[in-house]
Amino acid sequence: MWVEKTPTGKYKVCDRYVDTITGKSRKVSVTIDKNTKAAIKAAQKILYDKMQAVPDPADYTLRQLADAYLADKARTLRASSVATYRSGVKTLLDILPGNIKVSRLTAGYVNSRLKTDDDPAAVNGHIGMFKKLIAWGYDNDFVQTKEWLDKIKPLKDNRKARIEDKYLEPGEITALIEAMANQRYQLFTRLLLLTGMRIGEAIALDMSDIGPEYIHVHRTYQNNIHKIGDAPKTADSERDIYIQPELAALIGEIKTWRLIRQVETGCRTNLVFFGRTGNYMAYVLYHRYLVEVSQAILGRSVSPHALRHTHVSILAAQGVPFDVIARRLGHHDDAITREVYFHVTDELREKDNAVVAKVKFAP
Repeated sequence: MWVEKTPTGKYKVCDRYVDTITGKSRKVSVTIDKNTKAAIKAAQKILYDKMQAVPDPADYTLRQLADAYLADKARTLRASSVATYRSGVKTLLDILPGNIKVSRLTAGYVNSRLKTDDDPAAVNGHIGMFKKLIAWGYDNDFVQTKEWLDKIKPLKDNRKARIEDKYLEPGEITALIEAMANQRYQLFTRLLLLTGMRIGEAIALDMSDIGPEYIHVHRTYQNNIHKIGDAPKTADSERDIYIQPELAALIGEIKTWRLIRQVETGCRTNLVFFGRTGNYMAYVLYHRYLVEVSQAILGRSVSPHALRHTHVSILAAQGVPFDVIARRLGHHDDAITREVYFHVTDELREKDNAVVAKVKFAP
């Protein structure tokens, strides 16, 4: 506790405490006329009552709710996941005023603020984050009612890509690879295509992870915190990817490129792919390059994750069972993976049926 003299000649008795809900340090104060022992003692009692008081849910602001929400996530999730939530909440508070009382929010007001972006996917992301925040607040007694959330509906995204647009056809793969003048990015793209790895897993790859028969995937580069995590995305993600002959040949090319690159830059690193100073390859720069080249060559933007889906489509076209593909990709199940797999197998079935339909069994 301490005493501050104000410009008006009065005194402010101050103290700090840790908010048990948000985990943040807060300052409380009370103004007194005279700096006497009796006045300070009386002020101490008021400060104590303030620090012990449980706020009325009706008094919480959106920012206070967000602080409590993120504090709870920090206690239960790993740093990379918390960073993702923090980013989503920050964006939300850039759109909605943080000082507004949560009890004053209405569906109409929230709709009017959130649905002003031109990108339906971005709007729906904000809506999803807002609904998670309010639902958590309701479950933890910060919010008294949540029924009105049903009135905040996501936008229909008419630009949503068809399933065929989520992966590349063989001819598109060839065109894309041939158009890549940047050798590092070209090799990296081929690695994603031949392994089905997530981009973060490939960036984190170390030469010691590559054995004679398998690539051991056991960590990932987390772009939101710019660090390597101790584990990949999920428990199923830690896996060994079989090195097929085509992949073995590519690994040979990568090793040659690494030696030349290390001589050029003077870097000594065990990373499979690295930047000029031996650090991790920049996620953002690769993503931008891939989008630019694919837009120019294919007329549509291709994301790194589409290369993973392409891996699925190639294996499916060769008749590899779904469960084998899922294990290679490192997940128990995934809606898009299934969608791509069954779309490709349905196409193959239609082609097979068309061939059989042309066969005449009777003279």
